[in-house]
Amino acid sequence: MDVRVEELGPTRKRIHVVVPQEAVKKEIEDVYVALRKTAKVKGFRPGKIPREILKRYYNDYVTEQVISRLIESTYKGAISESKILPVSLPNLENEGLTEGKPFRYSAVVEVEPEIKVDDYVGIPVTKGEIRVEEKEVAERLARLQQLHAQLRRIEEERPVREGDFVLIDFRGTMDGKPFKGGQGQGVSVEIGAGRFAGEIENGLVGARCDEEREIEAVFPEDHRDRALAGKKASFRVKVREIREKVIPPLDDEFAKDLGSESLEELREKVRGEIEEEKRLEVEREMNEQILDHLIEKNRFEVPQSMVERQIDALIRELKLGLAYQGVELNSAALDEERLREDYRERAVRLVKSTLLLNRIAEMEGIEVSQGELDREFEGIAGRADRTKSQVEAYYSKENRAEGLRARLLEEKTLRFLREKARVTDLQGKVRGGEQ
Repeated sequence: MDVRVEELGPTRKRIHVVVPQEAVKKEIEDVYVALRKTAKVKGFRPGKIPREILKRYYNDYVTEQVISRLIESTYKGAISESKILPVSLPNLENEGLTEGKPFRYSAVVEVEPEIKVDDYVGIPVTKGEIRVEEKEVAERLARLQQLHAQLRRIEEERPVREGDFVLIDFRGTMDGKPFKGGQGQGVSVEIGAGRFAGEIENGLVGARCDEEREIEAVFPEDHRDRALAGKKASFRVKVREIREKVIPPLDDEFAKDLGSESLEELREKVRGEIEEEKRLEVEREMNEQILDHLIEKNRFEVPQSMVERQIDALIRELKLGLAYQGVELNSAALDEERLREDYRERAVRLVKSTLLLNRIAEMEGIEVSQGELDREFEGIAGRADRTKSQVEAYYSKENRAEGLRARLLEEKTLRFLREKARVTDLQGKVRGGEQ
């Protein structure tokens, strides 16, 4: 087999392959032998059909099968011989099949560009301040109180107030006719939260238990159901029950319910959580500055197949997020083709970042050891309340472990770059490294 590589650009190559006529002859013979066993031609017994007759009836089929088998049996070897690592499926072309002659075909593939990364040590980076204010701790504790509040049914006779939780039955009509999703029983509505139709929440203020009210509401223009967007509906709403939120007192007992020994210990835990969140945000901002610098200083073309796969990943991530909210992409008034274009610039940046970080890791000998991968498995298991073996079993499927290893390698390389960066604080004072 003869293999020759033609350069088509920084990220595209054409591999020319010539399969010797002996291999072509053997493949043709093998296809005819297999075909003779199954072919049916009127006037001939199965297995006894002469080759000339088979050729007359099945020539196109044989040609297609031989070409397919020749490419399948030689493509991997051609890739190996040419020392190319494709990042895309091949675009195949062939010159046709002629008995007694070599078979020629070509495969156009995309490859990663050759990158020589310059200026990655001492990257200028501004590091934000990590400081936790008492107000932030108080706000976080207040949110915890809200999160663990309980609802108490109002027994006394009083009207609905802002902040109440009201259990309602409702029936909606549009132009005098019921519509899909316009009815509900025993639905809990927090008055003033804005999670239900605002007109209905406002219209229930002052209502009493067992009272019915007629309330008009206009659906928002961006409503997820396009058939209802911007339309006016009339709702017959009955108040079944009024409940109020009872917030637990901020004391040692509350702290113990959350797993702390005292309120002071809970405060310190909350302070530590906020501090860690800020540290991660500062780290993320430093990473973005480093990547901005690398992309600006090292210009190169990226393979479009890698960009398209990155866009696919971003759209999958969006769909998953919408699914958690019970929303489908189409009903969210989002067009996938438009999304692909909107995501393209971001995808190009992500691909460039990955290629640059991988190249720096290669140049600096940065690797992810099995021990580091095992520690990550243990961390995932702890966060997901699973055993390490369960996590390993999950990542052993569909090459997920390699994806995880790639992410860890990028994180490790970014940590190396932060440590080597020329860091200044918000006041312009040089701090050096990741201190």
